Amino acid sequence: MSRLAKIITICCLLSILSLHESRGGTLSSDRMTILESLEIALANSDMALDLKDRIRLSEMDVESAEHRFDTKVVPLTSFGVTQGIGAQQVGIEMRRETDIGASVAYGIVGNSIDEGSDYVIENSKNAKAYVRVAQGILRRWGKQYNRSDVTRAELDNELETIRGERDRQTIILNTIQSFYDLVLAEQLLETAQKSLSRSQAHLEMAGSRQEVGLVSKIDVYRAEMAVFDAESDVERRQRQLQTARDNYRDILGLSDDTNIAVDNRISKVSPVMPEQWEDQLLEKRYDWQAHLVEIDKQQEELSRLRRNLLPDVGLSFTVEQKGSGDSADEVLELDITNWSVQLQLLSSLDTLSEEQALVRGRMVSNKLRRQGSRLKNRIYREARRAIEDYYSEQREVRLSGMKQEQAEAALELARSRYEKGLGSNLDVIDAQSEYSNAEITSLRSLVAANIAAFKVAYSLGTLNRQWVSLALATEELAGESN
Repeated sequence: MSRLAKIITICCLLSILSLHESRGGTLSSDRMTILESLEIALANSDMALDLKDRIRLSEMDVESAEHRFDTKVVPLTSFGVTQGIGAQQVGIEMRRETDIGASVAYGIVGNSIDEGSDYVIENSKNAKAYVRVAQGILRRWGKQYNRSDVTRAELDNELETIRGERDRQTIILNTIQSFYDLVLAEQLLETAQKSLSRSQAHLEMAGSRQEVGLVSKIDVYRAEMAVFDAESDVERRQRQLQTARDNYRDILGLSDDTNIAVDNRISKVSPVMPEQWEDQLLEKRYDWQAHLVEIDKQQEELSRLRRNLLPDVGLSFTVEQKGSGDSADEVLELDITNWSVQLQLLSSLDTLSEEQALVRGRMVSNKLRRQGSRLKNRIYREARRAIEDYYSEQREVRLSGMKQEQAEAALELARSRYEKGLGSNLDVIDAQSEYSNAEITSLRSLVAANIAAFKVAYSLGTLNRQWVSLALATEELAGESN
């Protein structure tokens, strides 16, 4: 067997093996689509699971804050011995705080003292039923102040929910980018394999022509070098494909041994944009809505800090029915009535800490206003830039398509001239290289245009699964009509 035939045989075997290896993980007839990928990512990815945990924790914070106003049962039970005298107390108390600043406690308790041999104790048994009401005045008066913890927890929950929606949009965009990276890697590998086949065919042609003396041995050497370059490119594309698969599994939260096969057709996607998108932009952008919630939260905090400057005065009223004696019958009569009213100052006259806290709160409010102005400008700037990038990528798609057509025509012409002996071997090799580059550029530009379309929706705040489904369905209908 001649050296040329050996080279051709080896190249064919390498091409078949590389094709089998690259398709080994995608033999399944059920190829995953973008929408199916989004369903898995939104349910199974690390970011999605963290998001669910954060929202659940914020809901628990609201429940904990609300629990403050629930009625609590407190046992009043103790047993002890001191210097030979035993004492027992048994009772129960119900406590409840209200959102107007009042706290109510009512219960019943009885205690008994065991007489020692050296002591004589009168009325060794006692019992009482009581009601105690305390109301905050000035500082702790009213629902707004007393429910401030609940309000903050509710706003935090709303803030976490809004940020979660933006995080879901980020998950969708990252999943789509990873999906297209995998599709592009498969397409580029297929393109490299086709380029290898063309180089092998050209090597065979050059060898045949050299055997009959039509071309020199240099043409065969050049064709062999082109085959070697094509083989190296196939190996490089295989490594890139494996990296893309690993990244895709990571985004979706799949294990490394999961077999994946994606729909590697690349269809043009057009963004669905409202005509008056600028008027709806801030309403749709979740990061702006989160900023508004942060402002509301800070206003609530400022209101609480201002109230903290007022003195904390408490008014309490207690009434109890009490019974005492040496027998249970005497104790249970509860024939003694006691009551008391108390006005108490519970705060210090020094308000330096409260004043400084208010100043810090105002600084935070001013910072939020400044951040809001910058955020608003950034949101509009991102939207305009995303739209401009999309139209720019669309122009690149058209240009790359025309370049690919020209490169294909140039390759056919170079082959024809070489077969007729009018052109050189270098012309064919250069034309093959130009055509391969044009194919790669065309694929990359189409993927970049599709990703740019989804980034438009992301910048407008409208990217969700329904938007993706509508954009894909619209493009399919457009393709069928054409």
